[in-house]
Amino acid sequence: LEYEHTDNRRERYKGPGVPGDFPGYDELSFPSTVSERGGIWAFDEIRFAERWVLTPGVRYDYYRMTPDEDPAYRGQQLHSFSEGEFSPKLGLVFKAHEAANLFAQYSHGFKAPMYDTAFSTLNHQAYGYRFEPNPNLKAETSDGVDVGIRGNTERLGYEVAAFYTRYENFISQQQIATEGRSSIYQYQNLDEVKTRGLEARADYWVTDSVNLWGNLAYVTGKDGDGHYINELSPLQGSLGARLDQTNWNLNTALRFADDMKKVGLDASGKETLKSAGWGVVDVYAQFTPMADLQLNVGVFNLFDKEVLAYESVAGLAQGSDTSRQTDAGRNLSARVKYAF
Repeated sequence: LEYEHTDNRRERYKGPGVPGDFPGYDELSFPSTVSERGGIWAFDEIRFAERWVLTPGVRYDYYRMTPDEDPAYRGQQLHSFSEGEFSPKLGLVFKAHEAANLFAQYSHGFKAPMYDTAFSTLNHQAYGYRFEPNPNLKAETSDGVDVGIRGNTERLGYEVAAFYTRYENFISQQQIATEGRSSIYQYQNLDEVKTRGLEARADYWVTDSVNLWGNLAYVTGKDGDGHYINELSPLQGSLGARLDQTNWNLNTALRFADDMKKVGLDASGKETLKSAGWGVVDVYAQFTPMADLQLNVGVFNLFDKEVLAYESVAGLAQGSDTSRQTDAGRNLSARVKYAF
């Protein structure tokens, strides 16, 4: 059982030159909103025939969102939102070998729209885009199946899984119009969205102190009209090595992503912005000089590569200014943790 109550209040900033009865009008990217979220679930684990495990479960989610009737939003269509959904789930595992478990799972999903998607009025004219709220945005539901294999030996751990998901009222950022040199976006529901993909991970202890690891993920999907959706990611993953000692460990990792060419369409029917592949190297370490003290330090994007991750620009029109969307160059992170 869980319950969450959130009161989202946004500070305003002065925006000159706004027409109306509010001199020095204070702009907001979305109205202050009270949201409530609750969930209750139950599941069981049933073992039979020695090598089979059946895991049935069900969850009920409830969500309520109430925006304030702020005068700054006069003329905007704002309304309360409340919805609930039962989500069944069924998993099955077959222990084919001591180092190999085959698994399959069906799950129903429920995703209510968040306040900053339903009510967003973010306006960045300087960067050529703004958002319109969508008072008719509905909750997203899904039915998904995934199958795969996972296992562990004394030195090796691995998992490979394939998945297929079908969505109703898929929540997606869409370009709906252009106004001068600005693009206008809105979160909308898409029907009959289908996604599929593959995920894999593995780690191997070469010795008791040296570990090699890696992961890979790929997902693709289209809407009911056969167009790619914006909420995809290119083929991407990480490869790394870790050295473990008694009081410290050292890690190095290569993070990478392929080109993203499977993109959605803008309001005029043209393909949205694509992205190039990239790869960066990170090095980080952890020191524990005493039981209560832990030091973490890392250098990320070691070779200072320029990275424009597709997830940062998905859905933007071609020719958009992406200077603010690039990831940080070479950067250092340090943290000290002392427990007492």
